[in-house]
Amino acid sequence: MSRWSMWPWPGSGTQCRIRQPSGSRVSAATAAAIRECAKDRDARADEDPEACPVQKPYYRDLTGNGKDELIVGIEFPDKMMSVRVYTADPDGRLNRIMATTETIISVELAGGDVILRVPSGNHGYELITAWSWDEKQRTMLPTREQIARVPGGPQAPGSRDPAPVPGRR
Repeated sequence: MSRWSMWPWPGSGTQCRIRQPSGSRVSAATAAAIRECAKDRDARADEDPEACPVQKPYYRDLTGNGKDELIVGIEFPDKMMSVRVYTADPDGRLNRIMATTETIISVELAGGDVILRVPSGNHGYELITAWSWDEKQRTMLPTREQIARVPGGPQAPGSRDPAPVPGRR
């Protein structure tokens, strides 16, 4: 069984259908919340912006073809977020070109990249991953990763400043 979601596509004046495969990671509670918030999202957004797990969609040309892709985030109850990117066929069908589910600190759009900041396994650091369009594979792929120190995190090895001593200022 497949589930479908409807999204407005900029400049088309129509709704596009997104097929959700039956083996997806969307829980029944999240799916019910998505259906409920889709009924009257704009009216409810002013009352309780946290009520809808589907974040405001963004549109940006990520493939370089001059047409905007749909970028959307879906929050899960366990503090995870699924970030998905769709591109439209000429007949209005949407194709998913990126999907990842992680504990997200932030999502940024820079040029043609989707940049995700997630907690790393090391205290005081974040993992920054840039997802970029790969023309040959016709999908968004993680192309660059960087581990970055979080302000106020532990000192870098080889630093000349003394490490703070607990209990002292």
